[in-house]
Amino acid sequence: MIKIKSKLNIILILVLVIFSSFLRFKKLTYQSLWGDELFSINLTLQYPSIWKIINYCKFNDVHPPFYYIILLIWERMFGINEFSVRALSSIFGILGIIAIYFLGKELFSKEVGIFASAILSVNSFHLYYSQEVRMYSLLFLLTVLSFLFFVRLVKRPSIRNSLWYLLFTVLLIYTHYFGLFVFASQIIFFIFVSVEYLKESKSEKKYFLVITFIIILSYIPWFPTLLRLGKLRNFWIPKPRSNFFVDYWKTFLGNEPFIIILFTTLFLVYLLNNREKENIFKHHKLLLVSSIFIPLFIPYFWSLEHSSSLTRRNAIVVLPSLVLISAKGIGFFIQKTERFFILLVIIIVSLVNIFYSKDYYNKITKPQWRETAKFVIETDSEKKYPIYAHKFFEVYFNKIFSSKREINNPNKLKLLIPY
Repeated sequence: MIKIKSKLNIILILVLVIFSSFLRFKKLTYQSLWGDELFSINLTLQYPSIWKIINYCKFNDVHPPFYYIILLIWERMFGINEFSVRALSSIFGILGIIAIYFLGKELFSKEVGIFASAILSVNSFHLYYSQEVRMYSLLFLLTVLSFLFFVRLVKRPSIRNSLWYLLFTVLLIYTHYFGLFVFASQIIFFIFVSVEYLKESKSEKKYFLVITFIIILSYIPWFPTLLRLGKLRNFWIPKPRSNFFVDYWKTFLGNEPFIIILFTTLFLVYLLNNREKENIFKHHKLLLVSSIFIPLFIPYFWSLEHSSSLTRRNAIVVLPSLVLISAKGIGFFIQKTERFFILLVIIIVSLVNIFYSKDYYNKITKPQWRETAKFVIETDSEKKYPIYAHKFFEVYFNKIFSSKREINNPNKLKLLIPY
């Protein structure tokens, strides 16, 4: 009976992987690469080595270098075109769906893990960033993997779990600065529960202290960059409103009213229900709630006196916990038919939202820089006129379309304007 259930779980996960792959690769090149995506690609073109990327990010960018390094390696392997560069993010997105199954299984049960994977597979917010040449689907994946091995390390302290936790957490904090808030939530959780979990063996406590020390030590070379960014007074991100969490909650759920009501209900069911099984991860509420609160409200309170870094896409680090809380909320229903029905409703309504309400695959939402470049190339086929544009348009003009056009700095236009 156990083998049959295990095989069924494997089949369900495979179905979810295939289904989520279809959603994330469907019309992957339908929309043009927009400014941030072109920036990512152009950065790897201008700084075509790992050390040059690190040096650039250290002094000039507002993101750490790990994603750009992976993108550079990916481009060397598969070339630069709209499909290949976006496919990297799609793969990270699909891996995130697999990873959250294992995290749900580690925290609660295999069933909750499957619920979480199913919910995430049709989440429009995660889908969007799984089709964009930026670091956010990787950020989500590394957040899940960091928490997965953190939980395993708490439950089963070992060198193996310590090393995996160390690896994914270091990669996380070198992918995005919000990874530091994830790491902070884990430290705070450890401080609260270490006495209870680790009171029997001092050697087990050392695993956490040593790994935490190594992670902090690995980040020392990046501290000056972090301090420099912390001193910024002017930045493009507006200060968040006091009700920003409500806006983020709606965005994470696709702004679909029925889904918002249903997930809010599941969230309350999770928080108010104390019926637990013996094999689940103790203090999971503290872990999940703190991993939402810290990455959202520390940046919020910081933004009251400093420049803000809080945006919806940066806050994708809290999405794993929101998905897991909702999945566990479904798991509290006693009858299997009830749990299956609620999950089915979530999937159907989410798909209706993606395909019809949002018309995600047919509605243009990004600036059409591809069409702009095409128009210029076709209209000026004899290359009579100079092109004044941001340098990242080099990607379309000379990498994707191979037009061999010189891209001039827009500031040169001042020389052409008579005073």
